[in-house]
Amino acid sequence: MEKRSRSKARGSSSRIDSNELHKINFRSDRVAIIETNVDDVTGEILSQATERLLAEGAFDCTLLPFVGKKGRPGFTVRVVCSKRITQKLAQILVLETGTMGVKIFDTERWIVNRRVVQIPFNFASFRGKISLKVLETPAGIFRIKPEAEQMREISRITGFTFREIEDRIKAKAQNLLSRRSTY
Repeated sequence: MEKRSRSKARGSSSRIDSNELHKINFRSDRVAIIETNVDDVTGEILSQATERLLAEGAFDCTLLPFVGKKGRPGFTVRVVCSKRITQKLAQILVLETGTMGVKIFDTERWIVNRRVVQIPFNFASFRGKISLKVLETPAGIFRIKPEAEQMREISRITGFTFREIEDRIKAKAQNLLSRRSTY
């Protein structure tokens, strides 16, 4: 019986390293993070501030709860934005929340490469197309993210829950996209 060299089999150029199959491709850019702590602001004010910051161009706006001095509950407001609109958004944050100052951080952001595709979606009384973000590795699709606003609208039209709509769209997308070699 002939013994094969393990090193030859492993060194075969036709094989793909399993680490390569799951390698995530990122693109990066420089962004600013604007941050402040508030402990004297209502939920309604924070909601308005968040909506306005996003409408004015923030990439993301998060509210993180904390317990501050004297045991007071508060929130850290964190805004991620393009460096070119940092001053504008910092001013909005101060005006909307009444905070007495902000911290600015310059940082690198890594973004998973993605494509936006549209697929036909017919369900109950809805007929149309839905936009999806598709994230992939060399091994294939690893995440499909339907557009939330479109799912809300389909849920409103059909009476089905948001979760049900999302599950059906993802199943349809997975089926369609796995059959196509190019989209």
